Amino acid sequence: MKILAIMGSPRKKDSYGICELFRENLNAIEPVEFEYMFLRDLGLEFCRGCCLCADKSEGLCPARDVTLKIEQALNGADAVIFASPVYAHQVTALMKNFIDHSCYFFHRPRFFDKAAIVLSTTAGTGLSDVLSYLQLVAVGYGFNLVGRLGVKAPLFYAGGDYKDKTIKQIRELSGKLAGAVKTKKRPSPGLFELVMFRAIRKKVKEEGNTESVNYRYWQERGWFDSNYYLKGPVSPVKNFIAGMIVRLI
Repeated sequence: MKILAIMGSPRKKDSYGICELFRENLNAIEPVEFEYMFLRDLGLEFCRGCCLCADKSEGLCPARDVTLKIEQALNGADAVIFASPVYAHQVTALMKNFIDHSCYFFHRPRFFDKAAIVLSTTAGTGLSDVLSYLQLVAVGYGFNLVGRLGVKAPLFYAGGDYKDKTIKQIRELSGKLAGAVKTKKRPSPGLFELVMFRAIRKKVKEEGNTESVNYRYWQERGWFDSNYYLKGPVSPVKNFIAGMIVRLI
């Protein structure tokens, strides 16, 4: 089992420490290959907003020498941990830049055979904002999101009940992640996943170019005529509600 931890922090501190606990717990279940990708060390330039990756081909990105390495690392992993501390109530600039450069995965999702966890740490507030955003990214890219964890670092390092509760959560999430990798089973899509699917499908359709890379990607997979990316049962009630939400937004 190979785990890739994408590290949005410029430091090896709180988020790294929690990831190390995940590594220890996963190794207690079975031996794992745990790889860190420190975004600070990649030399990834700021996204230029040229939209070439999203509209034409990821191969046209001006920073393709770096983004290709990132994509290869994602493809080679069985599961991914998206980890970012809270900076001003959002992900770090490093993590946001990584997401900007990989936004073509929103248009052409592909990581359906991989599980993911989203993780954030904070010295105060902002956990909900960051975790929700990272959840949107993981689901939008196609990952099987098995859980999310937010940690208030000062309380954790103070010990006591909060630390015990957090360690228990890490143990439980490690078990879920290992189980998802082993079985490759995914639950039926929830409302959040269905809304994401329908919203992206609507956007691709409204581009109006049947020869575009995004349209062809969706058409080849039959997604324009399906209820979700993957075959399997979809709750008709959730599917109906998802359609209503997308029409409203």
